[in-house]
Amino acid sequence: MTARAEDVQAYAPNQERSPLHRGGRPCDPDVAHDRSPSPDPTGPNAFSRAIRGAPFPQCFRPPANVVKYTGDTNPGVWLEDYRLACWAGGATDERFIIQYLPICLGENVRAWLDFLPADSIGYWVDLERSS
Repeated sequence: MTARAEDVQAYAPNQERSPLHRGGRPCDPDVAHDRSPSPDPTGPNAFSRAIRGAPFPQCFRPPANVVKYTGDTNPGVWLEDYRLACWAGGATDERFIIQYLPICLGENVRAWLDFLPADSIGYWVDLERSS
């Protein structure tokens, strides 16, 4: 089977418009792509709808150097380390950083989120106050 010239050109990467690649995925920090937000955001009810619906950053690398929080260390210090690691990983929207938080919490600490009042965390300062 021979490829037609039009087909080859249609699938050939355009170097002028081709985004940067990291780890095999397209990544262009200057382009804000909407990653099909869910019509019904998921996450702990303690998080506001704006946090639960925050878009996933195009070039986010999950923090690999942050140990899950289990309650054994100072929560304020851990939160600042977590936030800094998320920034270093490409997350600039604090709503997303809060949304991603449950993944970095130990099982018992994550259950704490379920007992907070609905919509009680809308900003980073709310998170710091409730910890």
